[in-house]
Amino acid sequence: MATSKPDLANIWANSSALIANPGAAKQDTGWVLEKPQVEYVNWLINKIDTYLHHIGERGVGVWDATTEYDLGSITIGSNGVMYRSLTADPNQGNDPISDVVNWAPWEATGGVSTPSYKDQEFLTSGTWTRPVGHADDWVRVILVA
Repeated sequence: MATSKPDLANIWANSSALIANPGAAKQDTGWVLEKPQVEYVNWLINKIDTYLHHIGERGVGVWDATTEYDLGSITIGSNGVMYRSLTADPNQGNDPISDVVNWAPWEATGGVSTPSYKDQEFLTSGTWTRPVGHADDWVRVILVA
């Protein structure tokens, strides 16, 4: 059964004064047997909600220099063009607008070349498989021509 898309019009705590980043140490460990401060909970939900809103508006995340892009990852450059990562060692900090070694423009017809995936057997449409390095995860492969 398909899940209905939630309303993304409102972002949680978007105008709240009670919002604070708990810091990298807390983000690494999470809450352990403690009641989190309301500012931290608002920050976390706001971060998730804001990113979901970002993806909902664009369909794909906008490129940034800190994300490690995997082989075949899709992103939007600051020029509005979608790009596909050609490398993964990791592909980080390489601006797709100016870097033709690590990025290629991605077209709505399925890309400018044969899709690059870690395992070509993933290209069988309709099958369920486990991605390399994710033994506990399953993905369904759907090819769109």
